[in-house]
Amino acid sequence: MKKINVLIAGLLILLFANFASGAELPAKQEIVAQGLTAITGNVSTAKDAAVAQALRDAVEQAVGVYVLSETKVSNFQLLSDDIYTKATGFVSNWEIIEERKQGNYYMVKLKVVVGLEPLTDELKKLGLLKNWKIAVLLTSTLNDNPNLSPVNTAINKIVEDTGFYVASAEIMTALEDPAVSHQVVKGNYINAVQILRDNHVDLLIVGKVSGDTSCKKDEAYGVPVEMCSINGRLDAYLVRSDTGETIISQSFTTKSAGNGKEKVQAKVFEELGTEAGKFFTKQMLRIPAAPLVNLILVASGADYKRLTQFKNKISNVSSLKRISESGFLKGKVTYNVEAEGNASLFCKLLTEEKSLSEFKINIISCTSGKVEIGIK
Repeated sequence: MKKINVLIAGLLILLFANFASGAELPAKQEIVAQGLTAITGNVSTAKDAAVAQALRDAVEQAVGVYVLSETKVSNFQLLSDDIYTKATGFVSNWEIIEERKQGNYYMVKLKVVVGLEPLTDELKKLGLLKNWKIAVLLTSTLNDNPNLSPVNTAINKIVEDTGFYVASAEIMTALEDPAVSHQVVKGNYINAVQILRDNHVDLLIVGKVSGDTSCKKDEAYGVPVEMCSINGRLDAYLVRSDTGETIISQSFTTKSAGNGKEKVQAKVFEELGTEAGKFFTKQMLRIPAAPLVNLILVASGADYKRLTQFKNKISNVSSLKRISESGFLKGKVTYNVEAEGNASLFCKLLTEEKSLSEFKINIISCTSGKVEIGIK
């Protein structure tokens, strides 16, 4: 009988983790913002006020990326009190790129760097971040068809502990249908994304578990033992259901040694799931609440004065993020528009916005990159 140094009572498992850091979603956002303040005393005071206004505007722009439009509107006072009035606390750096007197006003244009971690942390505390709902779909290349539930359970626990939601068992059953899961493994998310959208699931974590196992049966003080060494790897991707795009991918590796293959394997899987859960929930805090689309908006049917009135009121459309005029020719004005969602949603909200009813908007065409309307 060969004695080996094993603590039978504890069935010792040694774990050595090496979790790849890899690329993460940006931790800061660079924004160009403008401030304009009346000169009522000295110019220096007006400049300081214009800078403060520009910093607030930059933070408002950043908030607009991570908070849904309807949430932003209904919680304006909360945002004003807890975020906008404390804008400098979320700004890591800024510089003036343009400044000048404009009559009785002072204008500054800043390049502002907004720190997303403090901002999204505060927005989460206020309950204003989107409550993401996540599904986890795992496969394995290991020969022994192992039980992957420790990975799944660990990820789901961290997702829920962070305040997000996990997909129901019924949704997971639909995703695990071989006709769907086999396509997902190949990188084709079409069928899976449709299931997610139909069930209001926002994100899908797709993971593939691999590794190698080496086991040796022996005895320790007359007791049979199976000493195993397992290297585990999880390659995972985060997919957004509304666009079908892969937001970020990451790999995690760990190794463990101990007595009992199933026990060592479960420990490895749990640790892989825990680190994957920590990584992806951190990234979820930095995902824009809704995808943004860039559109060309062409408006016609009225004179330039009327079209200018229209532009001043179109900002009331809830999905609109930014609009700028790019030209006026032969009774048509062209705008560059950035909006949440897609062109269809923008067109729908454009016709439903009550403050624009006076313009009697007629949608001439609404395609993925261009919207043409007539107004009166």
